[in-house]
Amino acid sequence: MKSTDRQPETIPPNHEPEASHMKSTTATASELLTEQDRLTAELAALEEAIDDADTDLIDAERLTREADHTRNQTLGRLNNRRATDPDAAAEIRRTEEGWREAGAEERRRLEALAALRQRREAIREALSALAGGSLPEIQAADRLAREARETVARLQALIDERRASLAEHGSDPLAELDAERARLLAAVALGESDPAALEEIEHRRLDALEHARQLDDQRARETALVQGLQERLRAAQIHADMLEAVHHQAVVLYLKDERSRAAIAYAQAAETLFERFGEVIGFQRVLSGLDPSADLRGEGETGHELRIPPVNLGAAKALDLWDAGDFRANATAAVRARLLDQGVRLGAASGV
Repeated sequence: MKSTDRQPETIPPNHEPEASHMKSTTATASELLTEQDRLTAELAALEEAIDDADTDLIDAERLTREADHTRNQTLGRLNNRRATDPDAAAEIRRTEEGWREAGAEERRRLEALAALRQRREAIREALSALAGGSLPEIQAADRLAREARETVARLQALIDERRASLAEHGSDPLAELDAERARLLAAVALGESDPAALEEIEHRRLDALEHARQLDDQRARETALVQGLQERLRAAQIHADMLEAVHHQAVVLYLKDERSRAAIAYAQAAETLFERFGEVIGFQRVLSGLDPSADLRGEGETGHELRIPPVNLGAAKALDLWDAGDFRANATAAVRARLLDQGVRLGAASGV
């Protein structure tokens, strides 16, 4: 009962859409978390390796520049003597070999860095693929991502607090005592003060020295603490970013699955709607042939065409239902055939 002869495939009621995206939902939560932990550890190690490879590449680039500079200087000095002076030719060969070796090493390190970055992307994709598409998995991924964000915020707050503590140095009591001591020494030398006064200020200075040493130790500990917290923050941020990606992937897969289910239900409802609409038109036309006064609500057949907006369901089916062409005639013929099968005898004037 459609505008074309091609009949769309029937969708099984238990059809599971986009199954390839749902393969990870069969894994247990513990398996997912174990694999996630393994990949996360590998990703953290890769981040450190990439940092080291970056440094190595910078060193290699510097060595290549230095070798190139040495080569150019040597050529400038000795190139005119290369043909006649064996020593000059040998020195030029050495500098050119050094330049080529430096360039080759730079290329090796660049390739190593590229390989590490490629592996990092593969790990990130694998982590994203761990996410399933069910509501429990979305909720679990959201909880883990939220906890990771809270860890990042807590570490950042601690770092800010310790940095503020380091910034509160205040005046240096030892410097002030040294200035006072210098003034007193000058006064004693000029006979303006009693030398015994020096003993009291020396005691105060020793106390200030001890206090300054303790402050230096405290600052050193605070600085080391901030460095350690920053290292933890970097790792926590990487972990939080990964979990956000997992949550994002879980939501995307869930929405794709729900969209596919909704589209299948839509197609089934649309086909039912067209089937019922065709029956209404068919029975009305048959009835009009027998009783012209039996129009539908006094209007007879509506002149409006019914069309269901097409939906592409991929491999499942393509839906495009339109009340056009021979749709109404075919629907009426189907009703007549059903009535005849039921043994209902119709007169010649019983419709098309």
